[in-house]
Amino acid sequence: MSAAYRDYSLDGPESRAAVDKGLASAQWYVPHIERKTLRRLTRRDDYHALRDTGILLSVLLVAGYASCTLWQLGRYGPFSLAFWVYCTFYTSSGDSRWHECGHGTAFRTRWMNDVLYEVASFMVFRPSRVWRFSHARHHTDTDIVGRDPEIDPRPISMWNLCLAFFNYDGIKAGCAKLWAHAGGALLDSEKTYVPASEHAAV
Repeated sequence: MSAAYRDYSLDGPESRAAVDKGLASAQWYVPHIERKTLRRLTRRDDYHALRDTGILLSVLLVAGYASCTLWQLGRYGPFSLAFWVYCTFYTSSGDSRWHECGHGTAFRTRWMNDVLYEVASFMVFRPSRVWRFSHARHHTDTDIVGRDPEIDPRPISMWNLCLAFFNYDGIKAGCAKLWAHAGGALLDSEKTYVPASEHAAV
């Protein structure tokens, strides 16, 4: 017997049901943390973020240059290792920097967060402005079916899980979004969380 899929669309019946049940924009539990402790835990500075970004770019430049050089020399074994290092740092660091800079927590200076956020969005193939609102909704309605645009639908398809290793669905969805945005339109799902005042900017 095949498992039934719920409707995970953001403009479908599950979304309306979540609102009716009071799950949308619900009040989350907030633990008590002393103000002094919270201030220490959330302290930011530009030095550490700049240092880490410099290290990352250096690794990418060295691994990228080594990959090109080794390929041209026909040394395919060492090339594979250098290219693996380049790809691993490019994708994993791109996503983590996209996330932290999107929240404004990597640098103390806002424009530095914004610049690296735009670069990281390009690295992970995400439209930067739309994803700011998508991620805000994700944190507001985390794992609420019909409300969370970043939820993983259940049941999980093993085939899609394998394809996720190559980001196949992410790139496919990203292309559809880019074409729509370039044509002056938003997807229906995006209209549920991107404010009307931001549509033209997208």
